[in-house]
Amino acid sequence: MKFAKTTPVEYTISMPAPGTHLFHVKILFKQLPKNGKLVLKMPAWRSGRYFIFDFAGGVQEFSAVNEKNNTLAWQKTDKLTWQIDTKGKEVTVEYKVFGNEFLQRTRGLDTEHAFINNTAVFMFSPLLYKKQLTLKVVPFENWHVTTGMERVENDENKFYAPNYDYFADCPLEIGTQDDFCFDVNGIKHTVSIFGNANYDKERLIKDFTTIIKKNFEFWGKVPYEHYTFIVHCTPQSGGGTEHINSTVVGVRPQQFESEEGYTNFLRLISHEFFHTWNVK
Repeated sequence: MKFAKTTPVEYTISMPAPGTHLFHVKILFKQLPKNGKLVLKMPAWRSGRYFIFDFAGGVQEFSAVNEKNNTLAWQKTDKLTWQIDTKGKEVTVEYKVFGNEFLQRTRGLDTEHAFINNTAVFMFSPLLYKKQLTLKVVPFENWHVTTGMERVENDENKFYAPNYDYFADCPLEIGTQDDFCFDVNGIKHTVSIFGNANYDKERLIKDFTTIIKKNFEFWGKVPYEHYTFIVHCTPQSGGGTEHINSTVVGVRPQQFESEEGYTNFLRLISHEFFHTWNVK
């Protein structure tokens, strides 16, 4: 995936007060037609879930300025759509979005970590939907970012995507999650676990490697350059969602305490990983 140094859409997200459950979002739109209208939309969907969401309902304190920092007039034309009078070639939009939901894998922020499915947090412009974009994450304190997106120039907190569709399929885990990496046939794989459980890293690597190799043998080709397994390990967790080069799965801590529970966890991993070829 080739990255252009200048992109027409630049996202920034921060989380300065996790206890408020508020993400702070800034979006810079460039190369716009002068003195036109910029339409922004908040999706009502997320990949892998056949359900209509009200993500726009969590948006607060929306504002827009041009490159001269002049305030721009805007209006909501429906519950998912904002229309801005541009009056220039650049528009910077800022808003906050409330997120405190982890089990449906949409958007959540608390004092322990953050999880973001990008359609639940980031608006898009239909005009620039197919254009390349960047995302700058400002983690809280010592938190770090785990995602399937490509990093920009070795900046551990800046990422890029070729278009919004790809961006929408690259969830983010932000916190003090336990990340460990291993190679299979020379391809990097990352396991990222949030939560406390008595898991054996070496055994996980061995068993994940077996699952990955079996899929390589079955399909005969690999459709990604690297792959990320995001695991939420909490008392209420369960289920999973496939993405383009990652998956997000939920497991309860006690599943690592028995062979039956651990085997069921591996079944879930195998199921979601198989979707990399079949569905994605």
